[in-house]
Amino acid sequence: MKTVLFACVHNAGRSQMAAAWFNALVDASKARAISAGTHPGTHVHPEVVVAMQEVGIDLAHASTTTLTPAFGQQAQVLITMGCGDECPFVPGALREDWPIEDPKGKPAETVRRIRDEVRTRVEALIAREGWALKLQPPLLAGGNPQIAKADGNAPVQAYIAAMPGWKRNIGRRLDAIIVRTVPGVQKAVKWNSPFYGVEGKGWFLNFHCFTRYVKVAFFRGKSLRPAPPGESRHKDVRYLDIHEDDELDETQLAAWVKQASKLPGWKV
Repeated sequence: MKTVLFACVHNAGRSQMAAAWFNALVDASKARAISAGTHPGTHVHPEVVVAMQEVGIDLAHASTTTLTPAFGQQAQVLITMGCGDECPFVPGALREDWPIEDPKGKPAETVRRIRDEVRTRVEALIAREGWALKLQPPLLAGGNPQIAKADGNAPVQAYIAAMPGWKRNIGRRLDAIIVRTVPGVQKAVKWNSPFYGVEGKGWFLNFHCFTRYVKVAFFRGKSLRPAPPGESRHKDVRYLDIHEDDELDETQLAAWVKQASKLPGWKV
């Protein structure tokens, strides 16, 4: 098994994100990630903790580690992320530098952009080295992932990871908006779609892949103000169809999510 070391200055932002993404996405029988910093801080930056919690990864209790030559010896791949000449030389290790902005003290939208850039680079590294998890779930009609019915964040993340092409980023953005808008939101996959709900109230939203768009369903959408644009044969349901080149109005979407979460949901 290979070990990848992600190194930055404080081990409180970029390297923590990268190692967490790597360990969440890799086949654990093939590789693992560790992280360290040349001048480690005392804790992970709060803005980084919040951004990663939005995608279901908890770094609140992650510890920081000093990057020493001895620590680096366990790695076969060294990814540097801003430590420059202070990053130690690791004999025999493949070294690669990722010029990624430091998220410390940045606005939430900037931290989210950095988080997503780190994930994209980690996914590319895993794919390049052949460390990906088992084959992606099959895609059904319209390119919708086939995911077994289950409760919790894990099946939802599996669905999003299997969304094809540009739709995957839409899935990530939808999930992140819902999580930060509705703290403690409940998740599940039912009928090959991610569902979101509130305990005791039921489900208020799901989304589903179609050939040319991602369809977001608000189960009490007729009661939202303004109502989402897509009509349904079900009197209470309204839809939002998101196409590849659409500008996603995150402010309006968050407002709909907030309203929907306060209404009686669909109980199944």
